[in-house]
Amino acid sequence: MGNVLTRTTYWEVTDSSTMWDGFKYGIPGLYNFYDTDFHDWVADEWTVTEVQTTGTVTQTLLDAANGVLRLTTGSTENDGVQIQLGGTGDGETTGEGFAPVAGKNIYFETRFRTDDATQNDFFFGLHVEDTTIIAGRGADYIGFRKDDGDALLDVECANTSTATEATSVTTLGASTFYKIGFKVTGTTSIDFWLDDQLVRTISTNIPTALMKLSFGILTGDGSANQLDLDYAWIYQEV
Repeated sequence: MGNVLTRTTYWEVTDSSTMWDGFKYGIPGLYNFYDTDFHDWVADEWTVTEVQTTGTVTQTLLDAANGVLRLTTGSTENDGVQIQLGGTGDGETTGEGFAPVAGKNIYFETRFRTDDATQNDFFFGLHVEDTTIIAGRGADYIGFRKDDGDALLDVECANTSTATEATSVTTLGASTFYKIGFKVTGTTSIDFWLDDQLVRTISTNIPTALMKLSFGILTGDGSANQLDLDYAWIYQEV
């Protein structure tokens, strides 16, 4: 009798020491997803908001192994740039495509560095369409943030403008790459990971609104700041 091949619909990561525990792969159609290694940059695929008083705000691909996108702020305090996935032009306000749902997981991961560990503000994660995701905060979001004047990485989420946060999950260094990510389990919990270590879990005020993949940085003093993004991955079970 010859060999018999058994078709497996997917393979699953079963390792609780990784954020990707429970992630399935093997056939198309398991996830609503977007991933990029930033080997190219098409601004009109994102909603780009720039605040520029002095200097020049830019989004630039670097000559760097594995692909890196650099966001550069202007040079007056609170000059900055934010990018939100979706839309067909810089002023577009559509494209929200990810929302926590009962019984489904969301996985987000990125790798980043900034040239100043203290004098800037930033936000990375999921956020509703908004032109001030750092200074103003929208009603619904999940992500990592850093406030101007400290080097402390915080995590947070909000549901209809009611927020839960956990501060100081680590102290950042300048010009150092960090890998960060979160896993949303249904609408019950969010695990936040830093360099492959679980650092916080939040179980309240998890949003259920549609959101966009979002990144943003503001300078915290009178000099331009840089944010380098190595890659961005967002997967949601369907």
